[in-house]
Amino acid sequence: AAKAAGCSVHFARRSKQQQDLSGYDAVVLEGGLAGLPRAPARACLLQLCGDLGVGAALVVRDDAMLPASIVLGLLRLLLIELPLRLLALLLGDAPRPPAPHDIVPWLPPDVRLESRRPLGLLREAVVLRKLAASPHGAVDRLRRAHGSSSMAYCACPAANRVGRPEALIRFFLYEAATGDSSSEALGYVAYTEHTILGARLRLVVMDPVGPAAHLEATLAAFLEDCRAAGARPVFSCVGAFA
Repeated sequence: AAKAAGCSVHFARRSKQQQDLSGYDAVVLEGGLAGLPRAPARACLLQLCGDLGVGAALVVRDDAMLPASIVLGLLRLLLIELPLRLLALLLGDAPRPPAPHDIVPWLPPDVRLESRRPLGLLREAVVLRKLAASPHGAVDRLRRAHGSSSMAYCACPAANRVGRPEALIRFFLYEAATGDSSSEALGYVAYTEHTILGARLRLVVMDPVGPAAHLEATLAAFLEDCRAAGARPVFSCVGAFA
């Protein structure tokens, strides 16, 4: 479908040779990450993200961490992954079982998760989009102009934070098109994404930040983004701004 629309599509497989991906509108990674240990899988994903051109899509088609079929997911864990892990502990040289990774925490700031769709019962397609720039600059500008609480600073990119949980904070930026074919950032939501007890959650850190007239639209756009990403939003610490 992408090729029919005039886009260029490149299928990338794991390779020791670096590939130039900057000229492609879409890059499809067909499998590979689930069969790698965590560190090499993360390095592979970051390299692909870094090689993408602005506006290009990276489609990762691989085993799903949370498959569409919970029963088959449990069977995969009990009959394949756990026995191989036990063999590895006992023998020390057993092959590593394929293990799906949650790639969202690995994404650099200038790459956003656009959508997640199931591929059959055990696999999924995750669509990532390369942005023109990290949202951190727009987030800090909005925070300075419209932040009304100490949490607005604590959750911003410029905060001097210590610890791993804070480093996982991501930002949904609500943008509206302007008359000159560009867009303007009008609000943002800070959140962290986690997979807990078979559910993918987005834990919202604080109130949406932006001009009061655009807060409702910012929140509505964030909820739509959560639906596309297959994540359930959790508002644990927000005020009654509306």
